[in-house]
Formats: sequence, C-alpha cells, structure tokens
Amino acid sequence: MSHLFRAKKAIRRAVDISTPQVQLLEDRRLLSVAASTPFTGTPFIPSQTIEAEKFDVGGEGVAYHDTTPKNLGTGGASYRAGVGVDVQAGGSNGYDIGYAVAGEWLSYTVNIPQAGNFKLQASVANAASGGQFHAEVGGVNRTGTMTVINTGNWQVYKTVTSATFALSAGQQVMRIALDRNASVPAVGNFDWFMLVPVVSVKPSSTPFHGTPIPIGQTIEAEDFDKGGEGLAYHDSTIKNLGGAAYRAAEAVDLQSGGDSSNGFYIGYSAAGEWLNYTISVPETGKYVIAGRVACIAAGASFHATFDGALSTGSIAIPKTPTWTSWHTALSNAVTLTAGTHVMRIALDHNAAGIPSAGNYDWFQLIETAGPASFNWKPAAPAPARQFEGFGRMVNGKLYTFGGYTAVNPFGATETVQSYDPVSGVWTSLGNIPIPETHCGVAVDEQAGIIYFVGGLRGLYPGTATTDVYSYDTHSNTWKRLPSLPLPLAAGEAALVNGKLHYLGGTIGEDRATDSGIHLVLDLSAVAAGTATWHSAADLPDPRDHFSSVVLNGQIYTFGGEVGHDTLHLQQTDGHRYDPSTDTWTPIASLPIPRSHAESSAFVFNGKIFVAGGQVDDFLATATMLEYDPAADRWYLLPNLPMPLEGTIVQASGDKLIVTTGYDGISGIATSATWVGQWPSP
Repeated sequence: MSHLFRAKKAIRRAVDISTPQVQLLEDRRLLSVAASTPFTGTPFIPSQTIEAEKFDVGGEGVAYHDTTPKNLGTGGASYRAGVGVDVQAGGSNGYDIGYAVAGEWLSYTVNIPQAGNFKLQASVANAASGGQFHAEVGGVNRTGTMTVINTGNWQVYKTVTSATFALSAGQQVMRIALDRNASVPAVGNFDWFMLVPVVSVKPSSTPFHGTPIPIGQTIEAEDFDKGGEGLAYHDSTIKNLGGAAYRAAEAVDLQSGGDSSNGFYIGYSAAGEWLNYTISVPETGKYVIAGRVACIAAGASFHATFDGALSTGSIAIPKTPTWTSWHTALSNAVTLTAGTHVMRIALDHNAAGIPSAGNYDWFQLIETAGPASFNWKPAAPAPARQFEGFGRMVNGKLYTFGGYTAVNPFGATETVQSYDPVSGVWTSLGNIPIPETHCGVAVDEQAGIIYFVGGLRGLYPGTATTDVYSYDTHSNTWKRLPSLPLPLAAGEAALVNGKLHYLGGTIGEDRATDSGIHLVLDLSAVAAGTATWHSAADLPDPRDHFSSVVLNGQIYTFGGEVGHDTLHLQQTDGHRYDPSTDTWTPIASLPIPRSHAESSAFVFNGKIFVAGGQVDDFLATATMLEYDPAADRWYLLPNLPMPLEGTIVQASGDKLIVTTGYDGISGIATSATWVGQWPSP
C-alpha cells in the first residue's frame, strides 16, 4: 500500500487542495486498484485444502506483498515463476511458502455458499517460537492472532486452529497477514490453510451396520453411512460406475476384487466427492487416520473432518504401480473426544493428468501413545553393515548376527557383534558357523542362550536348511541341536517353558507358498539324546517374515507377508498361542500392514512393540506400534529416526536401540546406530 501514501503526498503538493477534496481523490484512486483473482480460476470453498502456494493472481500489492523482489525459496522457483513470493520445495503437495517475514501477506479468493461460523486451520512449521499471523476478510481481522508453534524443524508441519468467526455468504478475498517474526527472522513456513465450518448439529446419516464403527476396527470404504446423496455421501455421478453389486442402489462408485481387504473398494473417485462414516471413540485422545489407498499417478489427496469441524489436513496419496497396489497413507494427529462422531472423508485433489482422486480400500483410526519423542541420538555405528540380520537383547547387551549387506546383488555377512548400551561400544565376536539368513530366532535370557532354527544357507536366494544351532553369549560358542524334520525358512521361533517352537514360513525350495507348520522341540531331552521335533497346532493364516514375541508364557505373532517371491502381500494378522492348551486365538490386527520386522519386535513393560519393517512395494517404514494385551489394541508411537526394513530395534532399560537395516531405496545396508530415551518401567 506504500504507493498509495506516496500518491497522496504528490497530490497535496501539486494542487494544494483541502483535506476533504484529497480524500475524494484518494477514494477514487483506491477504487481503481485491480482485484486479485483465484489462481486455479475457481474460488476455494470451505473444507477444501488451500495450498499456500496457490495464492491469488494479480501480482505484488494486489494478490500478495513480499519484501523481496524475487523468490528466495529453494527448489520452488520454477513454480509460479516471476512472482516475488518465496515458494520452496516441501510441504504436503510438493511446495510451501518459506522465508516468510512480518509485514508480508497473501490473498486467497474463497466462495462461502452460505453464511455461518468458521475456524481457520493452518499447517505451519518453524524451528523457533514466537511467530504470529492472522486472517482478514473485508479488511477485518477475523481470526485474531494465530501463533506458529515450534515444530522442531522447518519441514515438520503441525496444524494450528483459530477461534470461531463469522463469514457472510458469497465470494470474498481472505488475506493471510504475517504479524510478528519468531525468535528467528521469520514468521514460519506455511503448507496449507483450510476454512472449517463450525456446525451445531451433527449430520444425520446413520451407521451402515446399525451401530457406530469402533476405534481399532477396520472401516471398509464401501461401508459408508446410510442416508443417500447429500447426506451420507456426495458423488459426482448419478449411478455406480464401478459395477459392483454391493449397495447397488447407491451412486458411490464401488468396484470388486483387486486384492481389496473385503472384496470391494471405492473407485472412479473425483475431487469434491465425500463419504460419511459414523464412528465410536472410547476415550479422549489423539488419533491418526490410516487410509489404504492406490493411484497410478501422483498428486491425489484427501482429508477427514469430524462432525463438520475438526480436520486432519491434507493426506497425500502416493503413486502406486497399479490401481489396486495398496499403500497406507497416514494423516496428522487430531484430538477426538470420547463418544460418537461422524467422520467425513473428503476428496480434495485429482492426480496429475488423470480425472481421479484415487482408489480407497479401507480406513482406520489409530490412537497415539507413549512419549512425545524418543529424542534419537546417533551412536557408534555397527562394525558391519547388515539388513535382515538377527538381533536380540541378552542380559543388557544387544547381539547381532549375519544378514545381507547389499541388494542386487545380495551380499551376505557372517559377522557376530555385540553392543553395550552403557558404554556405547561395539565388540566383534567372530562369525556364525555357516552363512545363513531367514532363521527363526528365540532367546533364553536367563541362560544367555540364543537359538537359530532353519533358514536359508549361502548367498541369495539361498538353500533352505534343517539346521538348528544354539549360541552361548557367555562363552561365545556355538552348538548344533537336533535338525528340523524338513528344510524350513522365513518363519519364526519362540522359547516357552523349555520348549523350542518353530512357526510358519516356507518349506524347502518353494519360496512362494507359505506354510502354517508348527514344530516343537523339548530342550530338556537334548542332553539325553532323545529330543525330537513334533507337530503342534498350525499357525493360522500361513505367512512368512512375520514377527513374534513371548509374553506371560504365550506366543504372539503379527504381520508378515504372503507369497515371498511372487505375491508379496503385506499382512496385518495377529494371533496368540497358548502352549498349555495348544490353541490359537486371534488378536487385534496391525493397523499398518508390514513384514521384515522380525528383529524389531520386542516386549517392554508388559507391552509388545514392532518398529519399522517393510510395507508395500518393498518400501521401508519409520512407523512404530505398541500393542496392549489387556486392551487388545494397537497404538501409534513416534517414528524411528528414518524408514528401515530388516532393522534391529530392541529395548534395554530406559534405552531404545536402533541399528542397521535397509532404507528400501539406496541398495545398500546401513551400519548406523541410534539410541533413544524412554521412560523407565
């Protein structure tokens, strides 16, 4: 606006007219200023994600004001080239606004269908505290001061929400005005904004199955609420384009097959469509939405709102190889109160170059728990790189064995090493007797013995073996035990009450067909030479590369994959085995499918944990989950320091140790080690 004030002075000097006359001229000057217009050609609407970089068209002083004449952003200069706004690479949609300082502003044209109350949500980031901004409409500050919180990193975004304010109906311009810098010379980084309607009455759609879907239960995408178009859902076509017979009278585009979890999924989706699901929340807490999604191009996104107000913010759908190559996308955490809520899944953006906002198989709400952060710190690297190695805690020390060193070709290592969390020192302990991978591993911590059952011998792909060994951590010696009755690999082992169990995996040289085999060896008969393996109740849902732990004399199994060299389908199955009755009982399924987390599953303080692992398309994950046996529920914890599959994660006192593994991308294993801090039991 500085050019207007200069104009005022010039007018007064030139014509020496009175103040009222000057005011009339100034008003006419103001009326001649061009108005900004929507960047996409269409105004944003309530509940739609407003990407920060999609500010209005009109230039400096009209659509925005920036204190620098050119874009200072890194990696974003090609986006909206020629404008001074500091667009940079980052954020949920590939770009964000950075280098934002007090005094700058951005305009966004919005269309409000009907007058009402709203809240503004903003996805912000800053490595310091103190940044402030507000939003104004019609020259009036509507939101009051909004604070950019310290998120710990310029690319770690959190959602802040304004107080409630009123807006009239119609098209209007919302200006985001930056008021105060943080303790660093910037207000913060901005990813997106959203006008969220505040409604006093919940939507009156009703649960499809008659009762609200409880937290922890998979919400099948096709089981949206009853109520019809405009109430339970909005679809842009008048009939089901997917052709599925399920809910045939509805216009939602349901398809069948495609390895979907329940036989059906939502396809032919488009931005602007939405679906309601009535859910039941048992207790107030922070929850993350997991969406099982697929799309053959990048750029599609969705978000969820609860009771027409609280929003997760934009959730990006990754590019997948096919329309049914499912990936699990996670939202930001939102706080939900105990009780019944209506969750709306709103489709925000179509993918680049195709008229689709993705396919949707299921959703799940996962409660967050545990410490706010594990405060990961780098530690001494392991002596050898490895992934899909074996790692277990025994009497306060971490022992690691074998595994691969690289991908294409797979190089194997025979190294044995130990890590002392107290001193932070690694010790090399020689080699395993025979180069093997994919063994089942069990621990007798009291005796200091680690057992290795079956596996693949030699370099990839390896030969299935009947080998069974024990390793004495006290003497650093190996001993051969009675062999398995047949070659087995990629299963799990467990030790309960002196009996060694081997479960699942693949048989012989068949690396595609999974087995539910369950064999037991009584170790008390080994010394007498009478020990033999015998059969027990089969593992339900045969699979390979699953995780297992022993807790309170029972064996817990979860996750894994089906079809190791062919289908490679990630699993969520969970079961508990009681040796006293030789029976299996289902437990809550993993909320995020995964495999290759055998050495990153452990027991701590009476709970079960699984960290990292392999998810879809051979990708690694950084997510960490906690299972509470008493509640039969999984919780989401803070992430590992980086995505890792085939990694080793174990707990020791108040320390959480992460070492080695594979990032799923680089082609080489890591030797990196991190130590996190955890509250003592």
